[in-house]
Amino acid sequence: MTPNNPANVFSRLEKFKQIRKRQAFCPVARHRVLISPLTVADDLALRTMISSPDIFDREISHLIFVHCEFPDLPQTPKYEEFIEAMSHFDRKILIWAIFDATYKTLGEQELTCPQCSEKIKNTVLAKELISEDTIRGLWPKEIPFSEDYVEFIYNIGEDGLEKFIFKLAVPSIKRHLDILRLLDISTIKDNINNFGTLLSKTEELALITKSVQIIFEQNEPPSELKTIREVHKLIGSYIPLDQIKEIVKSFNDEYSPMDPEFKKQIECPSCSHQFDFKVDMEVALVNSFLRS
Repeated sequence: MTPNNPANVFSRLEKFKQIRKRQAFCPVARHRVLISPLTVADDLALRTMISSPDIFDREISHLIFVHCEFPDLPQTPKYEEFIEAMSHFDRKILIWAIFDATYKTLGEQELTCPQCSEKIKNTVLAKELISEDTIRGLWPKEIPFSEDYVEFIYNIGEDGLEKFIFKLAVPSIKRHLDILRLLDISTIKDNINNFGTLLSKTEELALITKSVQIIFEQNEPPSELKTIREVHKLIGSYIPLDQIKEIVKSFNDEYSPMDPEFKKQIECPSCSHQFDFKVDMEVALVNSFLRS
């Protein structure tokens, strides 16, 4: 085979493609995944879907799956199995891996020192967002995350309403896709601008809530809301923000060690104060398309 033979050229390019792959360890699934970078066609497809959050996010999840290899599993799962069996926490680390393999950098960021308010320009590489405490724990239980939950009781005790009982659980990729179906692009943009995340606190709580039992009277059987649309409506209409934060905190107390944190430590050139620049990797990915 001569060096200029097309078969030889593409064979050598495949070796280059292997170099661009990233390895990620999923904290809830507890296995490795190898991820190859997005292609130009993938990038263009995502850009055409940015106006529809649920389709865009579904396509990201599908592309992650297509670009994944599962060396620790006996066989490659089907896509529907993948989005049911992989948690939202696992998806976060996979998004970082595909972002790093494809784009490598978030570009120049303008930051503000929280100590002296100095404006700082800093180029942030995706690999700089990973540290020893990115993942602070692995799934510790024998049962799968889909069967586990913690309860939070929100007592009312007035007007014929006794309490709400929230069942909180680590969400699957599928549930994340379901919550985005409830949102339009203007809501997503508002959330990014106001909170730095795709989801508001209301949507975040709906994401992690398996069901809500409503106890009206002591001698009355409880009502239960299970669909994500019902749960989202209940939280948005009847649960105050301070209580939402308290419920989310109880979830974080149980599960946050497995929720990846992406951050780069910055030192202010003016006052030498050190602070963390935290990044939501999905927001970083969405922003790269919104700016285009």
